[in-house]
Amino acid sequence: MMEKHMTTYKETQKTIRAYKYALWLISWDQETEMPKKALDYRTEQISVLTERLYEVESNPDYIQAVEKLYEQIDKLDESFAIEIKKMNKSLEIIRKVPKKELLDYQILQSVSASHWAQAKETNDFSVFQPSLEKIVDFNRKLTEYLKTDELKGYDVLLDMYEEGFTTKEYDYFFNKLKEELVPFVLSATKQKLKISRK
Repeated sequence: MMEKHMTTYKETQKTIRAYKYALWLISWDQETEMPKKALDYRTEQISVLTERLYEVESNPDYIQAVEKLYEQIDKLDESFAIEIKKMNKSLEIIRKVPKKELLDYQILQSVSASHWAQAKETNDFSVFQPSLEKIVDFNRKLTEYLKTDELKGYDVLLDMYEEGFTTKEYDYFFNKLKEELVPFVLSATKQKLKISRK
């Protein structure tokens, strides 16, 4: 039975990687070579690929394969076990976030990159501001969808990128840095050292 789940997982991952590569390539082209007037057409392409990718990732057979492999994680080799753990965690978004909201957000991320570039080029933040506000709004909703007894608020977002780290650990780290580094920098900047340029 585990072999069946392994095959389903690996075959589905081939398709997922193909879609993700296509989306990455489109994103790269959008940020480097795409004519400015092509944004609407490019957004349409991203929308189609993103929806297809969602269909593959939310396929019940794939989800079941990941869940069953996760249940047997101690029987997997170390690197594959890490991969399955990450995949199981990433499926929380598929399981808990409404499809339309997730797809709209993924498209927003793509469009907002162009808005950011335009805002930077014209030195006009108002071009990017509406996109940024929507991104922040979605992330607020995301924290609600994904919260657990252990993780709430910003800790949910931190855990997506640095598992096991919360605001508590980061507050400790940055407070320690401030305690030790700031006095050192102030002391160093007060010193009048002559540096030889030989």
